[in-house]
Amino acid sequence: MKILIDNGHGVNTKGKRSPDGRLLEYRYCREIAAEVEKRLRAQGYDAERIVTEEA
Repeated sequence: MKILIDNGHGVNTKGKRSPDGRLLEYRYCREIAAEVEKRLRAQGYDAERIVTEEA
C-alpha cells in the first residue's frame, strides 16, 4: 500500500495568507507534508507527496 500525502492548496490560492501578505500558508503546508513523508519513510512506509513543486 502506498500512502499519498496531499500538500493542500497551491501558491496562487487567494486568501491563504496573513493579512499583510508576509506569511503564506502553502509554505507551511509543504514543510509539514515533507516532514510527514520523511518520517513515514523512515519507519518503512511507502509514502509520497502528490505535489512537490512550489507552483
